[in-house]
Amino acid sequence: MNALSHRGINYDTGINFVPGSLSREFWHSSDVERDMRAIAGDLGCDAVTVLGTDLDRLREAAEFALAQGMDVWLQPRLVDAKPAAVLEHLAQAAELAERLRVAHPGRIVLNVGCELSLFMRGILPGRSFMTRIRGLMVTYFLMPVFNVRLNAHLRKACAVARERFHGPITYSSGEWEGVDWQLFDYVGVDYYRQASNASTYVEKLQRYRRHGKPVVITEFGCCTFTGADQKGGGGFLIVKWGDPPTIKPGYRRDEQVQADYIGELRGIYAREGVDAAFVFAFSEPSNPYREDPTYDLDMASYGIVKVVRPATADDAEVWEPKAAFERLRELNSG
Repeated sequence: MNALSHRGINYDTGINFVPGSLSREFWHSSDVERDMRAIAGDLGCDAVTVLGTDLDRLREAAEFALAQGMDVWLQPRLVDAKPAAVLEHLAQAAELAERLRVAHPGRIVLNVGCELSLFMRGILPGRSFMTRIRGLMVTYFLMPVFNVRLNAHLRKACAVARERFHGPITYSSGEWEGVDWQLFDYVGVDYYRQASNASTYVEKLQRYRRHGKPVVITEFGCCTFTGADQKGGGGFLIVKWGDPPTIKPGYRRDEQVQADYIGELRGIYAREGVDAAFVFAFSEPSNPYREDPTYDLDMASYGIVKVVRPATADDAEVWEPKAAFERLRELNSG
């Protein structure tokens, strides 16, 4: 069994899924510094993907991670924006990444985007992220056309990134996207195993190696309920969004399924010669734990810690490790 060269995790600094707000509502520097100590020290990760919308948050989280000795993969996200705005946001992130690279040579990778056919307007039809998800299900046969649009944007994105950043770059592709990997230094894929791809999961993973570049699993993981391993990247859809949001009937909390899923996939990646793998994710503060299963949004969370008291403007965020936290610690120590 081969060892991964990077054993990482994703750290969400807040994404603008809702206009004017971020998925991580409050930002406390002391919480983030504590989290990076836990990721490096307790979990034994040697790399972290710092992702989000606010560039100041990206910078601060990256600096805390670097101080703990971890490599940083910087990933800006701007949801539901037009391509020009996404490129401008990327340009600013690339300049930030270059400043970090100069201060910490060899320890910064820039990720130019994540599943842009869904997160960005202009490739798939639809003005919102959820509309494009639903649209993908019925227009999948048109993906060759959409891939032409995607790669045209990625060529521009790579030019913007390389003009400003002089380190390695990658992209977090969706399994449905056909990317021109000659543009990049790493082949990157958000690769969730679920019922629809379980029988071909390893075979398709092997295909990514044909590009002759290191393969990085930029996201993998599942939520925290019985059957979450069968839903993979769609586990978050068990939430019924209302005021307040609730978990749809019929789902039962199960931390072990998440831990087993991460362990099984890490084993596959090691056997198949994957270069690096990043669990999604450390925490999801927007999905806090509740004892009442109807309101236990942590069931729909990919976080390996459960947020038991969300941060407020005045109070710190409090979390507790899940079974997946302990499993990842064992994997990294082994």
